[in-house]
Formats: sequence, structure tokens, C-alpha cells
Amino acid sequence: QEGSSALNENARYAVSHLEYFLRLADHWAGVEASAVGVNAGVPSITGDCSDAVVSTVGFQGYNGGASKPLDCMPDTYEPNTDAFFIRYVASHRNGLEVDDFTVPVLGGVPELGEQPSQSYIEDSYGTGLWVRTGIGHSAQIFQNTAFVSLPPELNPSSVSENEFINSRFNAMLYYIRTGPDGVPTLVRSALNPNMSFTEQEIVAGVENMQLLYGVDSNSDFVAERYETAPSDWSRVVSVRVSLIVSNLERDMTVTDTTTYRLLDTTWTPPTDARNFRRAQFDFTVQIRNAIRG
Repeated sequence: QEGSSALNENARYAVSHLEYFLRLADHWAGVEASAVGVNAGVPSITGDCSDAVVSTVGFQGYNGGASKPLDCMPDTYEPNTDAFFIRYVASHRNGLEVDDFTVPVLGGVPELGEQPSQSYIEDSYGTGLWVRTGIGHSAQIFQNTAFVSLPPELNPSSVSENEFINSRFNAMLYYIRTGPDGVPTLVRSALNPNMSFTEQEIVAGVENMQLLYGVDSNSDFVAERYETAPSDWSRVVSVRVSLIVSNLERDMTVTDTTTYRLLDTTWTPPTDARNFRRAQFDFTVQIRNAIRG
């Protein structure tokens, strides 16, 4: 009974966490993603995660296979499970001291008038990537030291600073990997100010994650169909998620040989993991910033 309660609690947390952060995807503080650019001074990231990290597409998925789909994922990646990147801007308080640039700064909700100033961003505490948004017209992702190189429309001297929002750029990659204890775990790798990644465990016992992507093909902000590999990620307006979550303790009264149907695929517990209770959880999340119209 205790194990069953823990399983349900872990699953409930996994679902609520994914729903919350998926809804943050594609938030650019007052403009559409199509109005966001990338400053030429943004440093590159080694490996094939480069384009995935610094991008103006708020959500992007990756179909799992026998090997990890991106080289910035660990070798302990759980084969044949899906992964996804989300990108969005987060509020940041002016004067906030950030001393450790090897950990992510996910942001909070600052008080009115406390958004980071140009002097703060250009200072050492502002290390990392930012987004400067001119409300209602354009935005740009830039390295903190490149503030002065932003285009004129984002730095006009004749317009009040209240017409702009300065936010931290966030990018996070979600996937499943096997931990040192052999337990499959839902984790995320979050971008740090120094352009490295920090892996954070979300929920242990998540054995499989499969995704289908709702594509808006006629610009009415409604998914006409669900695909496994959309050709245009900017048209993805919702995501179907299927999770398999297991108990963390063996139960020798259980022999689970069920074939689970997870959206576009099936999965059967491996022989050495059949003495665990598990359950399947399916849900759909709107990428609400992509359908705000």
C-alpha cells in the first residue's frame, strides 16, 4: 500500500511538473516567436545541441531510438524514450547577485519596476543569455556583453524604458536516463549562464515517455492532426504525453508482462523489471503561448 501510494504521488508530481513547464514554452514577454531574433554575438555551443539550445522555437521534440538523439544527453539515456526541449524567457530581479554561473537561473517574479537594467545585465552578475523585448514589435536573444549591439528599435533613446522588458533566456531538455542505482528517472538538463548544462532529477521511477505533437496546419490555433515528427515545430500547438511510472520497490507478488500502448508505440517491461507495480498516465497539454493569437 505504501509503494502504491508512492507510485501515485510520483506520477502526480511528474504530470503536474511537465504540464507547468510545457505551458511556459514559447513565452517571449510580449511578442510572437516569429518576431524574435538571435544576436550575432551569441556564443556557439559545442555539439549537435547548438541549434536546439539557442533557438526562437519554444518547443521541439526528439523521437527516441537505440541511441541518444542529442549528444548533450548522457550515455545513460534510456533507449527508445522521447525527449524534448523547451525555451522561454523568465523574469529576473535587478540587483540579484548570481555568483555561481555553473547552475541555472530559472528566474522568479520580480516586483514592478525591478526588471534588470542595462548596467546590471552588462555587469558580472548578468553573465549569460538574455532576451530584450520591445513590447508588441520585436525581441532578440543576446549575450549580456552585447547589449550595445542590439538593433536600433530595441535601444531607441527617445522611447521610455518602460516600453521594453529584459528577461533571462531559458532552455531545458527533458529526457529519461538510468541513474547510478539502476532506477530510470525523468530528468532535465538546464542551460547555465556559462553555457554549460546542469542535470536535475525530476521524478524517479519514470520508465518510459512518449510524445505526439499537435500540428496547426491552417493557422486557427487548433491541432488538426497529431504527428511523430512535424516538419515545422512553430506550428505545434499541443503535446500528447504518455508516461509509464513504476514503484521503486520490488513486489514479488507481481509479474508484470503487460504490453502497454503508449500513443504510437508499445512497450513491455524487461524481464528483470517485471516484479514492480507500474501504471500508465496519459495527458495532453496546450502550448498556450503558441495559441494566444
